Amino acid sequence: MNEIRTATAGLVSQAIATRDVKLTRLADKTLIPRTTLQRKVAGDADFTVSELARIAHALDMHPGELLPLDFSRQAVAA
Repeated sequence: MNEIRTATAGLVSQAIATRDVKLTRLADKTLIPRTTLQRKVAGDADFTVSELARIAHALDMHPGELLPLDFSRQAVAA
């Protein structure tokens, strides 16, 4: 389970950096408390599906881009 948490945190962190969004701004846009978001981006807690959807929306991307490949349809179908 920690592998999924770490991979998801890495994808979220990468998306935040790529879009050059400050964590405080993302917290405001997603209504996720900043300290909670920091903890989850650091990989110290799991993201909920709802949180990932809100983050994706705030970053103007598809929620699936924030999930490890293990969750993609191709991986499930294989």
